[in-house]
Amino acid sequence: MTSRSQPRLNNSSAKAATKSRTFYQNRDAFASKVQEVAAGDMANMGLGIVSFTIRDIRDTQGYLDALGKPRIAQVKRDAQIAQAEADRDAMIKSSQATQAGQEAKFQADSKIAEAQRDYQSNVASYQATVNLKKAEAELTSRMICRSSRPANS
Repeated sequence: MTSRSQPRLNNSSAKAATKSRTFYQNRDAFASKVQEVAAGDMANMGLGIVSFTIRDIRDTQGYLDALGKPRIAQVKRDAQIAQAEADRDAMIKSSQATQAGQEAKFQADSKIAEAQRDYQSNVASYQATVNLKKAEAELTSRMICRSSRPANS
């Protein structure tokens, strides 16, 4: 079939069968209506429709484009909201991870400080014990030295 022999569908008859909004939103129903209208014209020429595809639907008034704009705006809005929520969730998770890291660091620092305090306390205790033993030994030594000296009469 050449482009000259293709039947021209009466667009107003297809539009009359379904409202513009309906065929835009329900393309299968629109395709059925187009096939119904075209089948008669094709049969008059001795042809039958086996299958067809609607590739493009246009109007001169921009009505069909206008029908899609609310949906496009809704999708863009939803995408912006989803991105903002994802950014917020990422920031929350990052802050929580930072907080957990700081808490772990402070706990570790506290354990280190506690171990240092215990160590210094033990060193001081051992040093006190050593000093006490030295003092006792010195005192004992002095007492022995005094008792071994002859008494002056």
